[in-house]
Amino acid sequence: MLAARDPASFAARFAEVLPRLRVAERDSGVVGFSLMTEGHIDMMFVDPAAHRSGAGRALLAECEGRGATSLECFRDNTRARAFYEAHRWRLARGYARDFAGRTHHFVFYEKP
Repeated sequence: MLAARDPASFAARFAEVLPRLRVAERDSGVVGFSLMTEGHIDMMFVDPAAHRSGAGRALLAECEGRGATSLECFRDNTRARAFYEAHRWRLARGYARDFAGRTHHFVFYEKP
């Protein structure tokens, strides 16, 4: 799927959401980012090479500081789920929906 997209398509996609986008940097390079809309964390990704570096913790804390109360992730992403649960996010429900042309299973988390 990513091979079908070029840098210009990503630039166009994210230009409109820049005010809601945060990045984590390390050694003068971006290692992760988060995107939040009205209290919902739409996306949060950290480069696997930067896992356990504090980048995810910093991004999540920043989102929480701006009022994040919900997020979703792939049901089978056990690493992300363990991370959210370790930071006191509560599993609210699971569901399936279309994503990128296929049905995927997701879980929805809330921050009490």
